[in-house]
Amino acid sequence: MKIIYFALLKPLSHLPFWVLYGVSNFLFFVLYRVVGYRKKVVEKNIRTSFPNYSEDKIKATTKSFYKHLSDVFVESFKAFSISEKEAKKRYTSGNRELMDRLYAKSQHVI
Repeated sequence: MKIIYFALLKPLSHLPFWVLYGVSNFLFFVLYRVVGYRKKVVEKNIRTSFPNYSEDKIKATTKSFYKHLSDVFVESFKAFSISEKEAKKRYTSGNRELMDRLYAKSQHVI
């Protein structure tokens, strides 16, 4: 595990955000277009959650989900090297009380 951290994750975390988002765009393409990672499951879940959505809206929401998934995955690399100042500039939480309640219950949020 240490070899992965020092050889891959740590160097990736030092890349600027614009490069990381380029990696995210590539990852999105691979997950959504090439591999179709769990695409049928995602579409089924969206259909179930939003029964009034048209097929076009389901496709757009599915695509947005994969874009967001790719961004979150790549942004998580940055956590290995981001400064506290940069983190405070980029990350905010709108409902601190809710976050505190969930944390007290050992529940995780993104």
